[in-house]
Amino acid sequence: MDYDVIVIGGGLVGVSIAWGLSRCGERVSILDEGDVANRAARANFGLVWSSSKGLGNAAYSRWSRTSTANWHQLAAELKAETGIDTGFVQSGGFSIRLTPTVKRIEELTPLPN
Repeated sequence: MDYDVIVIGGGLVGVSIAWGLSRCGERVSILDEGDVANRAARANFGLVWSSSKGLGNAAYSRWSRTSTANWHQLAAELKAETGIDTGFVQSGGFSIRLTPTVKRIEELTPLPN
């Protein structure tokens, strides 16, 4: 079979890209190593965090917040098209701050997520 696009990796991002491309009329194949790796959705029980994404990068932070706001729509579309309920729940979260001072925040900024 011929494909317009081959996506390498069947994790959350790869499958999402493939699904979006197929909805645009592209013939897509996904190449994946199988389910032996502890990918993001499997290793953390399907939790995908948006908190502090893009810290220090305003454009990425806006993109992350917009994506988070649209997850409920994606879950509904997936259920409508596949009949599979993803079990998506957007329950919120919280952030613990040891001190409100800018100095402390600047000290924490370089730490990886």
